[in-house]
Amino acid sequence: MSHVRDHHEPRLDHAAAAAWYARLRSDSCDAAERSAFDAWMSADTANRLAYADIAAAAWAAEQAPGIAESDSVPVVTSARPAGHGPPAWTRLMVALLAVSLLWLLPLGHWWDDARSDWVTGRGEVREQVLEDGTRLWLAADSAVSHDFRDDRRRLQLLRGAVYVQVVSDPARPFVIESGDVSATALGTRYSVSRRGAHRVAVEEGRVAVAHSGATEQLVAGEALVCAANGCAGERVSSSDVASWRDGVLRFERSGLAEVVEALGAHLSRPVLVLTDLDAGVRVTAVVQAKDAESALRSICQRHGLSLQKWGPWWVVRA
Repeated sequence: MSHVRDHHEPRLDHAAAAAWYARLRSDSCDAAERSAFDAWMSADTANRLAYADIAAAAWAAEQAPGIAESDSVPVVTSARPAGHGPPAWTRLMVALLAVSLLWLLPLGHWWDDARSDWVTGRGEVREQVLEDGTRLWLAADSAVSHDFRDDRRRLQLLRGAVYVQVVSDPARPFVIESGDVSATALGTRYSVSRRGAHRVAVEEGRVAVAHSGATEQLVAGEALVCAANGCAGERVSSSDVASWRDGVLRFERSGLAEVVEALGAHLSRPVLVLTDLDAGVRVTAVVQAKDAESALRSICQRHGLSLQKWGPWWVVRA
């Protein structure tokens, strides 16, 4: 049976994309606006395409000999009758702004980094001993903040993944928050990640996981994965809980979005996904972190996606 792909082009709102560019650069841009931007980007593939188009057009316009790489950079233009549209100086300012943001975006998720206590770069794994003696490992391209008080110990995972070996202190519960999911240690070793979905996996001891108004207790060898369509329990081996500490990425029926983000954390360029990833696709694989690029390329090909260099990004397209 043959399949014909629908090539209907979505209507792209470049004006809205340019407005977001400007707003994100403002010193007054706050967490609520950043969340609104994330929601806008997630709402429609056309929004992500429009956002990328402005950056790509500005990139192409500003390239000069010796600056551009050999990579192919698509240029998006639109026909406009003479004498219509914004003044030339306005278009120039938008282009210059797009160029600035084009270079800033690959530096990382600036809002996460600004409010974090510890951050890792692409391909970097960091170990940290906290003031209570708890040992923490932060996966590649991750960010976490902490708040330790007399009656509690709280970590907030802002991006990526974290693994902890918790020192027991019944008077001060140890909690890791990841979005709307929180995992309270009951004397244990466990990991929390937020790559495509929120995932809690227990290597030793017990963890109480609160989500969507409910609380579940996990024991060693169990994991809970929470995504937009709900939460589901899984079995997990101890070697899979945080294998990334040893440079090995293990996926057991993991969602495609989770896999793309986890592999992307080990690439030299950030990954920009310009298509909707099928939530029903599950991936099982064991990948050496140093081979993340070839593994991502293989997975993309297997699921009808392309992986290409585009300016400072790796771009995943349908």
